[in-house]
Amino acid sequence: MKTIREKTATKASRIRACLSVNPNATAKEVAQACSATLTNVYQVRYAMKRESKAPRTYRKKTIEKKAEPAVLKVKKKEDVQYSESINKTLIEENANYKSRVKSLEHQAVGYRAVIDFLEWQLNLRRTNHGATV
Repeated sequence: MKTIREKTATKASRIRACLSVNPNATAKEVAQACSATLTNVYQVRYAMKRESKAPRTYRKKTIEKKAEPAVLKVKKKEDVQYSESINKTLIEENANYKSRVKSLEHQAVGYRAVIDFLEWQLNLRRTNHGATV
């Protein structure tokens, strides 16, 4: 193993030189060759890895102007023409939806009564609020 023994060189420079000449050498071998401790070798290796990496680049923040929303042209009531068949179908569908909502209201009232009763049974409420089963 090639070693560099200069009295003027620092331990770190001797370790770097030894690692550059013998890249596959173990830390223990480098420490013995350079008269340094294992800790010194590991610290220098870590510093060399950090130096060899490219610096982290950050994406530049680009501030772009937000595109203004396109203004929609509102048609006047006179411009819109409805046919009678479309009006009739809309009215019929509306009536169907209203009848469905009425049937769902009865179900919601029933569910509320059941929930009130169960809460009363489990002592989650102090009064029964008229829920009986």
